[in-house]
Amino acid sequence: MSTKPERQLEREFGRGFEEKNLRRMIRFAEVFPERSIVVSPVRQLGREFGQGFSAQAFHRMIRFAEAFPDEKIVSALRRQLTWTHFKTLAYLDDPLKRDFYAEP
Repeated sequence: MSTKPERQLEREFGRGFEEKNLRRMIRFAEVFPERSIVVSPVRQLGREFGQGFSAQAFHRMIRFAEAFPDEKIVSALRRQLTWTHFKTLAYLDDPLKRDFYAEP
């Protein structure tokens, strides 16, 4: 199922903006920042949806989605953790550590 930003990107730039491809684009931009292909779509998202769509924020959102793919867990944790906590936990590479520190 496409998200609203994915549909917007497809309308603006054409096909190929499924979540899997967006993740690959983000990874490419992390490895080759001087050739970043994220900047233009991020600017478009910012114009469309308002502040909060910087390249850095976009990277954080992708990292968050990768670290916390289960919406039910996020829903339960958001009552106890701030966005700063989530950002910190998202960058822990070991899922066991992330789960341990996310426990209430």
